[in-house]
Amino acid sequence: MFPLLVLLAHLAIISLAAHARAPRSYVAQVLRELPHEGAPFTQGLEFSPDEKTLVETSGAFPKGVKSFVRFVDPETGVASNQVVSGFDDIHLEGIVSVPAPEGELRWLVTSWNSKRAFELDGGFQIKRTFAYPLEGWGLARDPNSEEHLLATNGSEHLMRLNRGTLNVVESKTITCEGRRVRGLNELETVNNFLGEGPKVIGNVINTRIVLVIDPSTAECTGAFHLADLSEPTQKNEKDGYHVANGIAYRSRTGTLFVTGKNWGKMFEVKLHALPDNISGPEAAARLDALGMLREHLRPESWSSSALLQQTPRTEAASQESSKLERLPHRLHVRQQQLMRVERTTT
Repeated sequence: MFPLLVLLAHLAIISLAAHARAPRSYVAQVLRELPHEGAPFTQGLEFSPDEKTLVETSGAFPKGVKSFVRFVDPETGVASNQVVSGFDDIHLEGIVSVPAPEGELRWLVTSWNSKRAFELDGGFQIKRTFAYPLEGWGLARDPNSEEHLLATNGSEHLMRLNRGTLNVVESKTITCEGRRVRGLNELETVNNFLGEGPKVIGNVINTRIVLVIDPSTAECTGAFHLADLSEPTQKNEKDGYHVANGIAYRSRTGTLFVTGKNWGKMFEVKLHALPDNISGPEAAARLDALGMLREHLRPESWSSSALLQQTPRTEAASQESSKLERLPHRLHVRQQQLMRVERTTT
C-alpha cells in the first residue's frame, strides 16, 4: 500500500508540474491600423527609449532595394530620416537601443549573413562596426542583465551575448510543450508581460504566430497569432515572404505595434489572456493559436541539416574553432561533431 501511495504522490507532482508549464493563449485586439509606408521588408522594430518614435530596419529585398533604418511616427505611420548610407550589400536585421559611455543614444543593428553588426548614433550614422559571430535574426535587451543582449539565429537557440563583444556567452534551447521551436525571428523584451514578469516575445518564421518565452529558461509560456489582422494572407508566407515580422512594445500604453515583411499596414494591438476554463468562440480562438503552433512544430516542417549549421558557439568554442580551421578538412568535420556534443547548451 505504501509504495502505491508514493507512486500516486509522484504522479500528482508530475501532473502539477506539467500543468504549470502549459502555455497560455492570448488574443490580440486591434486598436488601430496605420499605413506601413513603402511596405518595406521589415526585420526590426523598436521604440525609442522615450517611446515617442518607432525605429524600423528593412532588409535588402526585393532585388535592387537597399537595406535601411528609419524613424516611424507611431501616431500616423509617417516615416522619416530613412538612412541607407553604409549598408550597401548588407541585409539588415534586428535592432536594439544601447547606452553609450558618454550617455548619448546608440542603436545596435545586426546583419543577416555578413558577419557584421553596426553601432549607430541617434541619426543612424555608423559609429562603429563589430564582427558578429552569428547569422543575424532577432535581437533584444536582456531583462535580467544590462551587460548582455539576447539573440536568435534561425535555429532553436536563444543566445545571451556579451554586449561589449557580441560573443555568445550562453545558449538555451527554445521549447514549447516539450518540443523545440526553431526560427524565432524578430524579438521584443517586455519587462512585465501582463503581470507575469519579464518575457521575450518573437515572431515564428513562416507563420503569423508570436511566441512568448521566459528569458531565463527559454521555455514557451504562451502564444498568440496575428492571422485575423486585415493584412491579406499570401500563399508565399510559408516560404518566409510576407510573414508577420516586427514587434515593438509601448510600456505606457501596454500595447504592441506589429507589422510584417512587405505588409501595407502596421497595427497597434492589445493582448488579453484567455482563462483555462473557457468555452464557445473564445475556446475556438485558444485552440486556433495553439493548433497553429503545433502544426508548425511538426518534424517535417524544418530541415535538420540546415539547422546544424546554425548551432551557436560560446566564446570558448569560438576560440577552439579558430584552431580547428588549420586542420585537414576531415579532421575539422570530426572535431566539429565532437564540439556539438560538448558545447554548453540547455
